[in-house]
Amino acid sequence: MKKTIALILCVFISLTAILMGCEKKDGTDDVTETARETKSFDTEGEMNKDLGFSVAVPEDVDVKSFGTLDGKDSDMELNYFGLPVLYRTSKNIYGYKLAGLGSDDFESAAKIVDLGKIQGSINQTADGGTIVFWSSGYLNYVLWTERAGAKELIVQLASAIIDEVTGEDETETTEKADKKDSKKSDKKDEKSAKKEKTTAASKAATAAKSEKASTTAKKS
Repeated sequence: MKKTIALILCVFISLTAILMGCEKKDGTDDVTETARETKSFDTEGEMNKDLGFSVAVPEDVDVKSFGTLDGKDSDMELNYFGLPVLYRTSKNIYGYKLAGLGSDDFESAAKIVDLGKIQGSINQTADGGTIVFWSSGYLNYVLWTERAGAKELIVQLASAIIDEVTGEDETETTEKADKKDSKKSDKKDEKSAKKEKTTAASKAATAAKSEKASTTAKKS
């Protein structure tokens, strides 16, 4: 009797272990976003100060909330023509993980999408949610919405953000170039003025020497 009970317990424990193993294989544990320190801010400037870098936000986009994750990644809720969008940036995290998702949330692999000046990746869930992610400069970007049928709008928003980023870079580059040219011009003018001053001094010295020689000759 005792042997029978022990055998039944062993079978029950084995079945329980197998079932638990199967539950872990579904991938849900791998895609759950780990707890991160979150901070909320009233303004974009306060958020950027906490991050240590600036995040591009087009002027026509309504930002519902500004925040950071672990003081490293930006975390914003946007409203783009009525579409609620999660917008995050990071120096280290990329793609699905940056949005707190995983590949198991999607039925197929991400596809390349044209975002205007650069290319990115796009994917959709079975429910129609859309994610777009890309990299530009030193930052990784992700946009995610659960709303179905928003592919066109979210791609449009991504392109607007990219234009904002590259526009800032181009302006900064132009300003640096102008400053560099200005410095070169100033140095050239300074060198030219110094040369003219030296030439004038040399002429004055020659004239003084000639006048002295003439005066000496007259005395003789």
